[in-house]
Amino acid sequence: MLGAINYKRARRLDERDLFLRMHESLLDPEVVAGRRLLYKITTRQAAEQTEYEPGEMTQVYRALAMYDLLGLYVENGWIDEATVIAELGHSLARSVEPARTFIEWRKARFGSHDWEHFTRLAANAQEALAQRPPLRCRI
Repeated sequence: MLGAINYKRARRLDERDLFLRMHESLLDPEVVAGRRLLYKITTRQAAEQTEYEPGEMTQVYRALAMYDLLGLYVENGWIDEATVIAELGHSLARSVEPARTFIEWRKARFGSHDWEHFTRLAANAQEALAQRPPLRCRI
């Protein structure tokens, strides 16, 4: 009995530590810069422009790769999805349309992958946020 309790506690701590390390990685200045660039991609031309600006495509790619890895961790149960959505849901949801534009352009140009884990996690974040009641501010 005690062994099962210790196992469950250790697993929860491992999940927390993995989430904290992933969160810290997502706050790396290069990854943050990539997300900011991603948010600006509203057209195929804007996606294409990242190819011509030094480092921009790499930054956007890295930001999406980190989100994709986060999605993989969630799908495998290594990180709790509710925690991810509570902490990063707005950023994930905000990334959906710009990422779709970038991914479609990049796939047509280079034949690259779809970042499927990110896509599923971001869709789940959008759905979860849509179901939340709006925040009320009292002045």
